[in-house]
Amino acid sequence: MFRLPVSKVKCVYFPVLSQSLNVTCKSTECHKSITSKNIMASLQSKLRIFVGSAWTDYLQRLRDNDTALTTLYFRGQKLRDAGGVNLANALERNTTLTELNIADTGLREVAGVALASALERNTTLECLDIGVNHMGDVAVRAISNMLKRNTTLTTLNLNGTALGEFGGANIANALESNTTLQTLDLVYSGLGQAGILHILNALDRNTTLTTLNLAYNDLGEAEGVAIADVLEMNTTLDDLNLRGNRLDSVVGVAIANALEINSTLENLNLRSNRLGEIAGVAIAESLETNTTLVNLDLRQNQIAAATHERIKRLLMYREPSQSYPFPIKAAVPGTMRPGFR
Repeated sequence: MFRLPVSKVKCVYFPVLSQSLNVTCKSTECHKSITSKNIMASLQSKLRIFVGSAWTDYLQRLRDNDTALTTLYFRGQKLRDAGGVNLANALERNTTLTELNIADTGLREVAGVALASALERNTTLECLDIGVNHMGDVAVRAISNMLKRNTTLTTLNLNGTALGEFGGANIANALESNTTLQTLDLVYSGLGQAGILHILNALDRNTTLTTLNLAYNDLGEAEGVAIADVLEMNTTLDDLNLRGNRLDSVVGVAIANALEINSTLENLNLRSNRLGEIAGVAIAESLETNTTLVNLDLRQNQIAAATHERIKRLLMYREPSQSYPFPIKAAVPGTMRPGFR
């Protein structure tokens, strides 16, 4: 068994283990890859040994407020409730960690509640990814209450957490009073019509959220038209992802009308919907008036090539983008910003 020289690294990145055990440090000061083949016969054994040895060391560094440790990436490691509670206890008084990714780590209700409680007291963590953890309604409510009190968290990733209507209502309630959160990722959250409407109503009062990812939430015409209504009034959102929903031509036209009024949105992802040519033309016409939208993705919407070309000409000289359709940003391990997936 080998162990990382934990006293010398600024951040730690634990990718999911396969045939070999890879440990990568993802900071500019330290970028190493250590490989040890055939340490154990099974992936589960590797995970138990790796988390058991290094995990304890990093928890202690958190408790000791090691100023060299600012980022932890444990995505995919099976910490489960026991690991989550231990982490919560360490975070409660930690004053150095600013970014934490514990997505897909098997967290459930107990860990979710413990982490929410810790973050009510923590005053340094800025980016948190707890996606793909099914923590349940009680934990979601605790997280919502935490957001009402926490004043440092700027980025929260809840993708794949099956929030549903109840979760959407609780997160919306927090957004109405929270004044620090800037980025919220709710992709694959199963919000449904009621859940998304709660979120949209909260945006009428929220003045700090700038990036919202609602991709793959099965949003239909009613939700899409409501989103367009929000865009007419909202003055803070500059990045909106609606990819992979069921938005039709009615929604497309409504969004086009909203873009003629909106003066803050810079990035809009509508890829893989059902907008059609009528909506494409309407959006193209809106860009004759709108001068702030920079990035627009309308691919896979049954829009004619000529309309795509027209939109390309309208956007190609807008900074910072020089192309249309623009490339989708790749999901980089450790990156919290939802972006355009």
